[in-house]
Amino acid sequence: MFKRNIQGINYSVIVCMIFLFQPVVLADDLPRSGLLYNTKETHSLAYECEQNEDYSLTCDFTQVMVRKKAKPGDITEAITKAKKEFSKGVKFKEKECAMFKTLVDVIEGKMKPPKEGSLNKLSDKEKEDFRELGEKMLKFCDSNSEKDYIEIAKYDHDKKTKTCLVATNRFSQTFDIVSDAMSINEVWVVKSKPEGPCGVIHLSRFEQDKLNDSNFTFWNYVTKKAVTNPKGKTLLGLECKELDDDEYTYDWRSQTHTLGCEYIEFSYL
Repeated sequence: MFKRNIQGINYSVIVCMIFLFQPVVLADDLPRSGLLYNTKETHSLAYECEQNEDYSLTCDFTQVMVRKKAKPGDITEAITKAKKEFSKGVKFKEKECAMFKTLVDVIEGKMKPPKEGSLNKLSDKEKEDFRELGEKMLKFCDSNSEKDYIEIAKYDHDKKTKTCLVATNRFSQTFDIVSDAMSINEVWVVKSKPEGPCGVIHLSRFEQDKLNDSNFTFWNYVTKKAVTNPKGKTLLGLECKELDDDEYTYDWRSQTHTLGCEYIEFSYL
């Protein structure tokens, strides 16, 4: 009996020693999963994290990004591009002009569509936009003037300002905990080393956000990167010094955005 008690005491001491000398983090004190919202852009970030045997944290992220295909201020660039194209002798073929005429006539109900039911999937808004674009195309077919070609470019740009691109990005990061004796808030900092021709180092972190007079702990994700080789170039030819090195915060408080999207396109980027 006495031997069993001694064994029990020894076991308890061992357990206490483990908790005293290893950086154990309570479940409530580390990010597990959540949905966060970018405070500057129309982006969201879902994450799921698991703690590893060495007490680091590995997290899988799914980022959703929504942005306009074009900005109203880009109209000058669109017109300049159209003028350059016109100066190079851009012109529609006779077959293309005939196709535009058929499109307008079908939408206006002047003739049956070449393929039965081909317009059924289009909304009234889409039909009206196709009709308006077709008329501008036909006008240029008749005039071959720079003015009418620029009108097509303006219309295309205007539609792009009402079109939103939706893209997703999945990635994983591993974090180590950082804390000091003077602070009760802990920070999980990403493990990172220089990557790619630009030597990009990620400086992302999870920060605690405790509500006043509450025991609830929420987590915000802050992302930033440093370019250690600003004189280099990416594989796409972009200069490394042009890479975005601003800091972005993903907050746990939900946010809504008004973009005025009439069209949505899914994109890789």
